[in-house]
Amino acid sequence: MNRMHALRSQGRHWWCWLTTWFDTAAKSPVLADRVLLIAWMATRLLLLLGMIIGAHYSDPQFYKYAGEFASGKLPYRDFGVEYPPLAMILLLAPALVLLPFSAIAPQPDPAFVASPTALPAPDPQRYSVYGLSFGIEMLLIDLLTLVLVRAVARRLIPGDRYGMKSGLLYLLLVFASGALLQKFDLVAGTLCLAAILALLNRQTAIAFITLGLATLVKGFPILLVPVFLGYLVYQADAPTLKAAIPRVWRRMATGVAWFGATLAAWTLLIAASAGWDAISQTLLYQARRGIEIESLFANVELLVGWLPGLVVHTDFSPLDLSRVVHSALDGYADTTSMVMAIVLIALAYLTIWLAFRRIGRPHTSPADGVGETSDSVTANNIGSAKRSNERAIARGRVLIAGSGAVLLAFMLSFLALPAHYLLVVIPLLACVRLPSRRSTVALFSIIAAVAVLGQVITIIWPSLRD
Repeated sequence: MNRMHALRSQGRHWWCWLTTWFDTAAKSPVLADRVLLIAWMATRLLLLLGMIIGAHYSDPQFYKYAGEFASGKLPYRDFGVEYPPLAMILLLAPALVLLPFSAIAPQPDPAFVASPTALPAPDPQRYSVYGLSFGIEMLLIDLLTLVLVRAVARRLIPGDRYGMKSGLLYLLLVFASGALLQKFDLVAGTLCLAAILALLNRQTAIAFITLGLATLVKGFPILLVPVFLGYLVYQADAPTLKAAIPRVWRRMATGVAWFGATLAAWTLLIAASAGWDAISQTLLYQARRGIEIESLFANVELLVGWLPGLVVHTDFSPLDLSRVVHSALDGYADTTSMVMAIVLIALAYLTIWLAFRRIGRPHTSPADGVGETSDSVTANNIGSAKRSNERAIARGRVLIAGSGAVLLAFMLSFLALPAHYLLVVIPLLACVRLPSRRSTVALFSIIAAVAVLGQVITIIWPSLRD
Protein backbone atom coordinates (compact mmCIF):
# COMPACT_ATOMS: atom_id res chain seq x y z
CA MET A 1 0.00 0.00 0.00
CA ASN A 2 2.79 2.37 0.92
CA ARG A 3 4.57 1.47 -2.29
CA MET A 4 1.50 2.33 -4.39
CA HIS A 5 1.16 5.63 -2.55
CA ALA A 6 4.83 6.40 -3.19
CA LEU A 7 4.46 5.61 -6.91
CA ARG A 8 1.42 7.86 -7.19
CA SER A 9 3.20 10.64 -5.36
CA GLN A 10 6.24 10.29 -7.62
CA GLY A 11 4.00 10.27 -10.69
CA ARG A 12 2.28 13.48 -9.56
CA HIS A 13 5.68 15.03 -8.91
CA TRP A 14 6.93 14.25 -12.41
CA TRP A 15 3.65 15.42 -13.97
CA CYS A 16 3.85 18.74 -12.10
CA TRP A 17 7.47 19.15 -13.15
CA LEU A 18 6.61 18.38 -16.78
CA THR A 19 3.67 20.80 -16.94
CA THR A 20 5.71 23.52 -15.22
CA TRP A 21 8.59 23.05 -17.66
CA PHE A 22 6.16 23.02 -20.61
CA ASP A 23 4.54 26.29 -19.49
CA THR A 24 7.98 27.83 -18.99
CA ALA A 25 9.10 26.74 -22.47
CA ALA A 26 5.91 28.13 -24.02
CA LYS A 27 6.72 31.56 -22.55
CA SER A 28 10.33 31.60 -23.79
CA PRO A 29 11.02 32.32 -27.48
CA VAL A 30 14.32 30.43 -27.40
CA LEU A 31 12.93 27.32 -25.69
CA ALA A 32 9.81 27.37 -27.89
CA ASP A 33 11.98 27.40 -31.02
CA ARG A 34 14.12 24.54 -29.72
CA VAL A 35 11.16 22.38 -28.68
CA LEU A 36 9.44 22.78 -32.04
CA LEU A 37 12.64 22.20 -34.02
CA ILE A 38 13.41 19.01 -32.10
CA ALA A 39 9.81 17.80 -32.42
CA TRP A 40 9.77 18.54 -36.16
CA MET A 41 13.07 16.76 -36.76
CA ALA A 42 12.10 13.71 -34.65
CA THR A 43 8.62 13.18 -36.10
CA ARG A 44 9.58 13.90 -39.70
CA LEU A 45 12.65 11.66 -39.50
CA LEU A 46 10.39 8.82 -38.34
CA LEU A 47 8.04 9.49 -41.26
CA LEU A 48 10.97 9.56 -43.68
CA LEU A 49 12.43 6.31 -42.33
CA GLY A 50 9.02 4.67 -42.42
CA MET A 51 8.59 5.70 -46.05
CA ILE A 52 12.01 4.35 -47.09
CA ILE A 53 12.00 1.14 -45.05
CA GLY A 54 8.41 0.27 -45.88
CA ALA A 55 8.70 1.50 -49.49
CA HIS A 56 5.55 3.58 -48.94
CA TYR A 57 6.25 6.22 -51.56
CA SER A 58 3.89 8.70 -53.17
CA ASP A 59 0.75 7.71 -55.04
CA PRO A 60 1.71 5.66 -58.15
CA GLN A 61 -0.56 7.99 -60.14
CA PHE A 62 1.86 10.82 -59.37
CA TYR A 63 4.75 8.82 -60.79
CA LYS A 64 2.70 8.05 -63.90
CA TYR A 65 2.28 11.76 -64.57
CA ALA A 66 5.97 12.36 -63.85
CA GLY A 67 6.94 9.66 -66.35
CA GLU A 68 4.77 11.19 -69.07
CA PHE A 69 6.24 14.61 -68.36
CA ALA A 70 9.80 13.25 -68.47
CA SER A 71 9.14 11.88 -71.96
CA GLY A 72 8.35 15.36 -73.24
CA LYS A 73 4.57 15.35 -72.87
CA LEU A 74 2.63 18.14 -71.19
CA PRO A 75 -0.35 17.63 -68.88
CA TYR A 76 -3.79 18.56 -70.18
CA ARG A 77 -2.44 18.86 -73.74
CA ASP A 78 -0.83 15.44 -74.26
CA PHE A 79 -2.38 13.39 -71.47
CA GLY A 80 -5.46 13.76 -69.30
CA VAL A 81 -5.13 14.54 -65.60
CA GLU A 82 -7.50 14.60 -62.64
CA TYR A 83 -5.93 17.46 -60.69
CA PRO A 84 -6.03 21.29 -60.97
CA PRO A 85 -2.97 23.03 -62.47
CA LEU A 86 -1.18 24.04 -59.27
CA ALA A 87 -1.48 20.48 -57.99
CA MET A 88 0.14 19.25 -61.21
CA ILE A 89 3.07 21.60 -60.64
CA LEU A 90 3.52 20.05 -57.20
CA LEU A 91 3.60 16.58 -58.77
CA LEU A 92 5.94 17.45 -61.64
CA ALA A 93 8.44 19.63 -59.75
CA PRO A 94 10.10 16.61 -58.04
CA ALA A 95 10.53 15.00 -61.49
CA LEU A 96 11.95 18.20 -62.97
CA VAL A 97 14.98 18.17 -60.67
CA LEU A 98 15.66 14.52 -61.62
CA LEU A 99 15.61 14.97 -65.40
CA PRO A 100 19.39 15.61 -65.71
CA PHE A 101 20.05 12.17 -64.21
CA SER A 102 18.86 9.72 -66.86
CA ALA A 103 19.55 6.61 -64.76
CA ILE A 104 17.07 7.57 -62.04
CA ALA A 105 14.75 10.08 -63.73
CA PRO A 106 11.08 9.07 -64.11
CA GLN A 107 10.00 7.59 -67.41
CA PRO A 108 6.84 6.01 -68.88
CA ASP A 109 6.37 2.69 -67.09
CA PRO A 110 4.88 -0.54 -68.51
CA ALA A 111 2.84 -0.93 -65.32
CA PHE A 112 0.54 1.84 -66.54
CA VAL A 113 0.24 0.81 -70.19
CA ALA A 114 -2.61 -1.68 -69.77
CA SER A 115 -5.69 -0.90 -67.69
CA PRO A 116 -4.54 -2.02 -64.21
CA THR A 117 -6.67 -4.33 -62.08
CA ALA A 118 -4.64 -3.63 -58.92
CA LEU A 119 -2.35 -0.92 -57.63
CA PRO A 120 0.52 -0.72 -60.19
CA ALA A 121 4.12 -1.42 -59.15
CA PRO A 122 6.41 0.86 -61.20
CA ASP A 123 10.16 0.39 -61.60
CA PRO A 124 11.33 0.32 -57.93
CA GLN A 125 14.52 2.34 -58.46
CA ARG A 126 13.03 5.23 -60.41
CA TYR A 127 9.80 5.21 -58.41
CA SER A 128 11.65 5.32 -55.07
CA VAL A 129 13.87 8.21 -56.16
CA TYR A 130 10.85 10.17 -57.38
CA GLY A 131 9.01 9.33 -54.14
CA LEU A 132 11.96 10.59 -52.08
CA SER A 133 12.13 13.79 -54.13
CA PHE A 134 8.40 14.34 -53.65
CA GLY A 135 8.76 13.68 -49.92
CA ILE A 136 11.50 16.29 -49.58
CA GLU A 137 9.28 18.81 -51.37
CA MET A 138 6.50 18.11 -48.86
CA LEU A 139 8.89 18.43 -45.92
CA LEU A 140 9.82 21.94 -47.06
CA ILE A 141 6.14 22.88 -47.36
CA ASP A 142 5.52 21.28 -43.97
CA LEU A 143 8.18 23.50 -42.39
CA LEU A 144 6.61 26.58 -43.97
CA THR A 145 3.22 25.50 -42.61
CA LEU A 146 4.65 25.26 -39.10
CA VAL A 147 5.85 28.86 -39.40
CA LEU A 148 2.35 29.96 -40.49
CA VAL A 149 0.67 28.03 -37.67
CA ARG A 150 2.86 29.83 -35.13
CA ALA A 151 2.17 33.22 -36.70
CA VAL A 152 -1.61 32.70 -36.59
CA ALA A 153 -1.47 31.33 -33.05
CA ARG A 154 0.41 34.41 -31.85
CA ARG A 155 -2.37 36.56 -33.31
CA LEU A 156 -5.38 34.63 -32.05
CA ILE A 157 -4.35 32.71 -28.92
CA PRO A 158 -3.14 34.96 -26.08
CA GLY A 159 -2.10 31.92 -24.04
CA ASP A 160 0.20 30.74 -26.84
CA ARG A 161 2.49 33.74 -27.09
CA TYR A 162 5.16 32.07 -29.23
CA GLY A 163 2.94 29.49 -30.95
CA MET A 164 4.62 26.50 -29.30
CA LYS A 165 1.40 24.76 -28.21
CA SER A 166 -0.28 25.17 -31.58
CA GLY A 167 2.92 24.18 -33.36
CA LEU A 168 3.19 20.96 -31.36
CA LEU A 169 -0.47 20.18 -32.05
CA TYR A 170 0.15 20.64 -35.74
CA LEU A 171 3.28 18.46 -35.73
CA LEU A 172 1.64 15.64 -33.79
CA LEU A 173 -1.61 15.61 -35.81
CA VAL A 174 0.28 15.52 -39.12
CA PHE A 175 2.50 12.76 -37.73
CA ALA A 176 -0.61 10.81 -36.67
CA SER A 177 -2.01 11.02 -40.21
CA GLY A 178 1.17 9.44 -41.60
CA ALA A 179 0.45 10.69 -45.14
CA LEU A 180 2.58 13.85 -45.28
CA LEU A 181 5.25 12.46 -47.60
CA GLN A 182 2.87 10.59 -49.92
CA LYS A 183 0.13 13.17 -50.62
CA PHE A 184 -0.04 16.86 -51.51
CA ASP A 185 -3.24 17.69 -49.57
CA LEU A 186 -1.31 19.66 -46.96
CA VAL A 187 -0.51 22.35 -49.55
CA ALA A 188 -4.18 23.33 -49.80
CA GLY A 189 -4.33 23.73 -46.01
CA THR A 190 -1.08 25.72 -46.02
CA LEU A 191 -2.45 28.15 -48.61
CA CYS A 192 -5.79 28.49 -46.79
CA LEU A 193 -3.93 29.31 -43.56
CA ALA A 194 -1.72 31.82 -45.39
CA ALA A 195 -4.84 33.45 -46.86
CA ILE A 196 -6.41 33.69 -43.39
CA LEU A 197 -3.25 35.28 -41.98
CA ALA A 198 -3.24 37.83 -44.81
CA LEU A 199 -6.89 38.64 -44.13
CA LEU A 200 -6.15 39.13 -40.43
CA ASN A 201 -3.43 41.60 -41.49
CA ARG A 202 -5.91 43.43 -43.77
CA GLN A 203 -4.01 42.36 -46.89
CA THR A 204 -7.15 41.72 -48.90
CA ALA A 205 -5.61 41.20 -52.34
CA ILE A 206 -2.97 38.79 -51.03
CA ALA A 207 -5.61 36.88 -49.05
CA PHE A 208 -7.88 36.26 -52.03
CA ILE A 209 -5.02 35.51 -54.43
CA THR A 210 -3.72 32.92 -51.98
CA LEU A 211 -7.21 31.46 -51.57
CA GLY A 212 -7.37 31.24 -55.36
CA LEU A 213 -4.10 29.28 -55.36
CA ALA A 214 -5.56 26.93 -52.73
CA THR A 215 -8.52 26.38 -55.04
CA LEU A 216 -6.09 25.54 -57.84
CA VAL A 217 -4.70 22.77 -55.63
CA LYS A 218 -7.86 21.04 -54.37
CA GLY A 219 -10.87 22.89 -55.77
CA PHE A 220 -13.15 22.99 -52.74
CA PRO A 221 -11.37 25.88 -50.90
CA ILE A 222 -13.55 28.05 -53.16
CA LEU A 223 -16.22 27.48 -50.50
CA LEU A 224 -14.28 29.83 -48.18
CA VAL A 225 -15.03 32.91 -50.32
CA PRO A 226 -18.34 33.66 -48.48
CA VAL A 227 -16.55 33.18 -45.13
CA PHE A 228 -13.86 35.67 -46.12
CA LEU A 229 -16.44 38.19 -47.33
CA GLY A 230 -18.42 37.85 -44.10
CA TYR A 231 -15.26 38.45 -42.10
CA LEU A 232 -14.55 41.63 -44.09
CA VAL A 233 -18.03 42.96 -43.28
CA TYR A 234 -17.68 42.37 -39.56
CA GLN A 235 -14.04 43.47 -39.52
CA ALA A 236 -15.32 47.01 -40.23
CA ASP A 237 -16.42 47.11 -36.56
CA ALA A 238 -19.35 49.36 -37.48
CA PRO A 239 -22.41 49.88 -35.22
CA THR A 240 -24.77 48.22 -37.73
CA LEU A 241 -24.52 45.93 -40.74
CA LYS A 242 -25.95 48.69 -42.92
CA ALA A 243 -23.14 50.99 -41.81
CA ALA A 244 -20.47 48.33 -42.30
CA ILE A 245 -21.07 47.42 -45.95
CA PRO A 246 -20.27 50.90 -47.42
CA ARG A 247 -16.99 50.86 -45.52
CA VAL A 248 -15.81 47.54 -46.93
CA TRP A 249 -17.49 47.11 -50.31
CA ARG A 250 -14.33 48.21 -52.10
CA ARG A 251 -12.27 45.63 -50.21
CA MET A 252 -14.89 42.98 -50.95
CA ALA A 253 -14.97 43.82 -54.65
CA THR A 254 -11.16 43.90 -54.77
CA GLY A 255 -10.92 40.52 -53.09
CA VAL A 256 -13.42 38.84 -55.40
CA ALA A 257 -11.75 40.40 -58.44
CA TRP A 258 -8.30 39.13 -57.44
CA PHE A 259 -9.72 35.67 -56.65
CA GLY A 260 -11.43 35.50 -60.05
CA ALA A 261 -8.35 36.82 -61.84
CA THR A 262 -6.16 34.15 -60.21
CA LEU A 263 -8.43 31.34 -61.39
CA ALA A 264 -8.95 32.91 -64.81
CA ALA A 265 -5.23 33.36 -65.49
CA TRP A 266 -4.46 29.67 -64.93
CA THR A 267 -7.59 28.55 -66.78
CA LEU A 268 -6.78 30.65 -69.83
CA LEU A 269 -3.18 29.39 -69.78
CA ILE A 270 -4.39 25.78 -69.99
CA ALA A 271 -7.04 26.64 -72.57
CA ALA A 272 -4.42 28.31 -74.75
CA SER A 273 -2.15 25.25 -74.69
CA ALA A 274 -4.63 22.36 -74.50
CA GLY A 275 -8.08 23.70 -75.39
CA TRP A 276 -11.28 23.92 -73.38
CA ASP A 277 -11.95 20.18 -73.64
CA ALA A 278 -9.00 19.45 -71.37
CA ILE A 279 -10.45 21.77 -68.73
CA SER A 280 -13.93 20.24 -68.96
CA GLN A 281 -12.52 16.71 -68.72
CA THR A 282 -10.63 17.59 -65.55
CA LEU A 283 -13.72 19.22 -64.02
CA LEU A 284 -16.02 16.34 -64.98
CA TYR A 285 -13.57 13.74 -63.74
CA GLN A 286 -14.86 14.05 -60.18
CA ALA A 287 -18.38 13.24 -61.36
CA ARG A 288 -17.15 9.91 -62.76
CA ARG A 289 -15.46 8.77 -59.54
CA GLY A 290 -16.85 5.75 -57.75
CA ILE A 291 -17.64 5.38 -54.06
CA GLU A 292 -14.15 4.88 -52.68
CA ILE A 293 -13.83 2.37 -49.87
CA GLU A 294 -12.51 4.97 -47.41
CA SER A 295 -15.55 7.25 -47.73
CA LEU A 296 -18.47 7.50 -45.32
CA PHE A 297 -20.85 6.34 -48.05
CA ALA A 298 -18.82 3.19 -48.65
CA ASN A 299 -18.76 2.51 -44.91
CA VAL A 300 -22.55 2.76 -44.77
CA GLU A 301 -22.85 0.31 -47.68
CA LEU A 302 -20.44 -2.07 -45.95
CA LEU A 303 -22.32 -1.84 -42.64
CA VAL A 304 -25.72 -2.70 -44.17
CA GLY A 305 -24.32 -5.19 -46.68
CA TRP A 306 -25.70 -8.13 -44.68
CA LEU A 307 -29.31 -7.05 -45.40
CA PRO A 308 -31.18 -8.86 -48.20
CA GLY A 309 -30.67 -7.19 -51.58
CA LEU A 310 -27.82 -5.00 -50.36
CA VAL A 311 -24.90 -7.33 -50.93
CA VAL A 312 -21.63 -5.43 -51.33
CA HIS A 313 -18.72 -6.13 -53.63
CA THR A 314 -15.57 -4.14 -54.36
CA ASP A 315 -13.80 -3.34 -57.58
CA PHE A 316 -10.57 -1.63 -58.60
CA SER A 317 -10.98 1.63 -60.51
CA PRO A 318 -8.20 2.12 -63.09
CA LEU A 319 -9.36 5.71 -63.53
CA ASP A 320 -7.91 6.86 -60.21
CA LEU A 321 -6.18 3.66 -58.97
CA SER A 322 -8.57 3.22 -56.04
CA ARG A 323 -10.76 0.51 -54.53
CA VAL A 324 -14.48 1.30 -54.90
CA VAL A 325 -17.57 -0.23 -53.31
CA HIS A 326 -20.72 -1.29 -55.18
CA SER A 327 -24.19 -2.16 -53.90
CA ALA A 328 -27.84 -1.51 -54.70
CA LEU A 329 -27.49 1.83 -52.89
CA ASP A 330 -25.08 3.24 -55.49
CA GLY A 331 -27.93 4.90 -57.37
CA TYR A 332 -28.77 7.05 -54.36
CA ALA A 333 -25.21 8.10 -53.61
CA ASP A 334 -24.92 11.13 -55.90
CA THR A 335 -28.20 12.67 -54.74
CA THR A 336 -27.47 11.94 -51.09
CA SER A 337 -23.98 13.41 -51.42
CA MET A 338 -25.31 16.60 -53.01
CA VAL A 339 -28.06 17.06 -50.42
CA MET A 340 -25.68 16.31 -47.58
CA ALA A 341 -23.13 18.82 -48.92
CA ILE A 342 -25.75 21.58 -49.28
CA VAL A 343 -27.15 21.01 -45.80
CA LEU A 344 -23.81 20.72 -43.98
CA ILE A 345 -22.21 23.69 -45.76
CA ALA A 346 -25.33 25.83 -45.23
CA LEU A 347 -25.30 24.96 -41.52
CA ALA A 348 -21.62 25.89 -41.35
CA TYR A 349 -22.28 29.26 -43.01
CA LEU A 350 -25.22 29.93 -40.67
CA THR A 351 -23.14 29.08 -37.61
CA ILE A 352 -20.34 31.40 -38.74
CA TRP A 353 -22.78 34.27 -39.33
CA LEU A 354 -24.37 33.79 -35.90
CA ALA A 355 -20.94 33.66 -34.29
CA PHE A 356 -19.92 36.93 -35.94
CA ARG A 357 -23.14 38.55 -34.74
CA ARG A 358 -22.69 37.21 -31.20
CA ILE A 359 -19.30 38.91 -30.92
CA GLY A 360 -21.09 42.24 -31.02
CA ARG A 361 -20.35 45.68 -32.37
CA PRO A 362 -19.03 48.87 -30.73
CA HIS A 363 -21.65 50.88 -28.84
CA THR A 364 -21.09 54.60 -29.03
CA SER A 365 -23.10 57.51 -27.74
CA PRO A 366 -23.20 61.10 -29.11
CA ALA A 367 -22.55 62.36 -25.61
CA ASP A 368 -19.43 60.29 -25.05
CA GLY A 369 -16.67 62.45 -23.62
CA VAL A 370 -19.00 65.34 -22.59
CA GLY A 371 -18.43 66.48 -19.00
CA GLU A 372 -15.62 63.99 -18.39
CA THR A 373 -12.13 64.71 -17.14
CA SER A 374 -9.08 63.99 -19.26
CA ASP A 375 -8.19 61.02 -17.03
CA SER A 376 -11.62 59.44 -17.44
CA VAL A 377 -11.53 60.06 -21.20
CA THR A 378 -8.12 58.37 -21.39
CA ALA A 379 -9.41 55.42 -19.35
CA ASN A 380 -12.46 55.13 -21.62
CA ASN A 381 -10.25 55.21 -24.71
CA ILE A 382 -8.01 52.48 -23.30
CA GLY A 383 -11.03 50.38 -22.39
CA SER A 384 -12.54 50.90 -25.83
CA ALA A 385 -9.27 49.91 -27.53
CA LYS A 386 -9.06 46.80 -25.36
CA ARG A 387 -12.63 45.78 -26.20
CA SER A 388 -11.97 46.42 -29.89
CA ASN A 389 -8.87 44.21 -29.77
CA GLU A 390 -10.84 41.45 -27.99
CA ARG A 391 -13.52 41.59 -30.69
CA ALA A 392 -10.83 41.41 -33.38
CA ILE A 393 -9.34 38.29 -31.79
CA ALA A 394 -12.78 36.73 -31.42
CA ARG A 395 -13.61 37.41 -35.07
CA GLY A 396 -10.28 35.91 -36.12
CA ARG A 397 -11.07 32.77 -34.13
CA VAL A 398 -14.45 32.51 -35.83
CA LEU A 399 -12.77 32.98 -39.21
CA ILE A 400 -10.31 30.13 -38.75
CA ALA A 401 -12.70 27.76 -36.96
CA GLY A 402 -15.46 28.50 -39.47
CA SER A 403 -13.13 27.92 -42.40
CA GLY A 404 -12.17 24.54 -40.96
CA ALA A 405 -15.84 23.69 -40.43
CA VAL A 406 -16.77 24.53 -44.04
CA LEU A 407 -13.92 22.41 -45.42
CA LEU A 408 -14.89 19.50 -43.15
CA ALA A 409 -18.53 19.84 -44.21
CA PHE A 410 -17.54 19.36 -47.83
CA MET A 411 -15.20 16.46 -47.08
CA LEU A 412 -17.82 14.55 -45.10
CA SER A 413 -20.24 14.72 -48.01
CA PHE A 414 -17.65 13.78 -50.66
CA LEU A 415 -17.89 10.31 -52.20
CA ALA A 416 -14.12 9.91 -51.91
CA LEU A 417 -13.01 10.62 -48.34
CA PRO A 418 -9.64 9.06 -47.48
CA ALA A 419 -8.17 9.89 -44.09
CA HIS A 420 -5.32 11.86 -45.66
CA TYR A 421 -7.82 14.61 -46.55
CA LEU A 422 -7.38 15.65 -42.90
CA LEU A 423 -4.10 17.23 -43.99
CA VAL A 424 -6.16 20.03 -45.56
CA VAL A 425 -7.74 21.08 -42.27
CA ILE A 426 -5.05 20.20 -39.72
CA PRO A 427 -3.13 23.50 -40.20
CA LEU A 428 -6.36 25.39 -39.45
CA LEU A 429 -7.53 23.16 -36.61
CA ALA A 430 -4.17 23.49 -34.84
CA CYS A 431 -5.04 27.17 -34.26
CA VAL A 432 -8.63 26.53 -33.14
CA ARG A 433 -9.63 26.91 -29.50
CA LEU A 434 -13.24 26.13 -28.60
CA PRO A 435 -15.10 27.92 -25.76
CA SER A 436 -14.37 25.18 -23.22
CA ARG A 437 -11.16 23.26 -22.56
CA ARG A 438 -13.07 19.96 -22.56
CA SER A 439 -14.55 20.53 -26.01
CA THR A 440 -11.13 21.55 -27.38
CA VAL A 441 -9.55 18.37 -26.00
CA ALA A 442 -12.41 16.33 -27.47
CA LEU A 443 -11.92 17.94 -30.89
CA PHE A 444 -8.21 17.16 -31.07
CA SER A 445 -8.71 13.68 -29.64
CA ILE A 446 -11.23 12.87 -32.37
CA ILE A 447 -9.01 14.26 -35.12
CA ALA A 448 -6.03 12.28 -33.82
CA ALA A 449 -8.13 9.11 -33.54
CA VAL A 450 -9.38 9.43 -37.13
CA ALA A 451 -5.84 10.09 -38.36
CA VAL A 452 -4.50 7.00 -36.58
CA LEU A 453 -7.43 4.91 -37.81
CA GLY A 454 -6.52 5.94 -41.36
CA GLN A 455 -3.08 4.41 -40.85
CA VAL A 456 -4.54 1.24 -39.30
CA ILE A 457 -6.76 0.78 -42.35
CA THR A 458 -3.71 0.73 -44.61
CA ILE A 459 -2.27 -2.10 -42.50
CA ILE A 460 -5.43 -4.24 -42.67
CA TRP A 461 -6.12 -3.20 -46.27
CA PRO A 462 -5.99 -6.70 -47.84
CA SER A 463 -8.54 -8.04 -45.37
CA LEU A 464 -10.76 -4.97 -45.77
CA ARG A 465 -10.60 -5.31 -49.56
CA ASP A 466 -11.55 -9.00 -49.43
